[in-house]
Amino acid sequence: MWKTWMALVLPGFAETYAHLCEAKDLMLLLDVSLTVVYISCTWTYLSYMHTEIFHHLFNHFPHRFLSTHRKTIPLSLVYVFVAIARRLGIAASPTDFPHRVMAHVSSPNPAVSDMYVDVYGSSTKAILSANVDIPRLLLRAGISPTSMLQYIVPSPAAPMLLRVARNILSSLRMLPRDATDVSEAHCQAAMYASYCVNILFTNDDEDIHHLVHHLSDFPLDLGPVLYDTFAPLLQPRRAQILMDDCKEAIAFEEAAGKPPNRRSGTFQHVQYFVGMVFEHASQGYLGCIKGWEVRDVSPVD
Repeated sequence: MWKTWMALVLPGFAETYAHLCEAKDLMLLLDVSLTVVYISCTWTYLSYMHTEIFHHLFNHFPHRFLSTHRKTIPLSLVYVFVAIARRLGIAASPTDFPHRVMAHVSSPNPAVSDMYVDVYGSSTKAILSANVDIPRLLLRAGISPTSMLQYIVPSPAAPMLLRVARNILSSLRMLPRDATDVSEAHCQAAMYASYCVNILFTNDDEDIHHLVHHLSDFPLDLGPVLYDTFAPLLQPRRAQILMDDCKEAIAFEEAAGKPPNRRSGTFQHVQYFVGMVFEHASQGYLGCIKGWEVRDVSPVD
């Protein structure tokens, strides 16, 4: 039987697809999609029991799980399923289901109810009943009947992106100290993506400050990316916060990159040496000499 499914992604795909669509055989189309995911592509799922592997940072990024181990988490499997299903003409969408994401599939036949696909649990029961299975799972998750609708309708992009962003930050918090396959650059890039999503779709100003001040690997993005391109996408107040933070960070980078003045004939009267810690005679603050200046040019703070 696997040869039949493989034929769908080889020459003759268009004819088979047209035949299935004409027949409106939704169950067969769903079967094809699941088979492509699990047999043709040899995809497997990660168990919740293997916590460290399940929460691995790379499970959230398609360019990694599509090209390396082919083992990934429920949300990422739903990405793949929905993409293949839509290519086959199935009206599939993710849902913001609690605990693990389900796929919603609209029936082309008005007489047939929509259905839900548990891609992660497809080895046991892939097709779930909207009248029996879904309410049971939601009640088990603590969702009241009056609140169920928001979890079973096709989800827009924003809630799914926010869910991914939260998962990425969770993976970063759970990253083992001795992890060797995830570099600091990977972590910085993942944080960058997560903060940008949160800034776009939430109103937490702290994410703006984190984005600008805690990401050291992307200093060249401060001007052309964050200030010129990203800030105009935000509400005016939040855009101004981002631009102010960017200007402050740019000024700091420029000051840090400025070479210190070296001692020369002009500064022969200077009494102290670079690196010396001192207490200011009149203002009382502690400081460290890092260069030669005729007068005190250190910031007040």
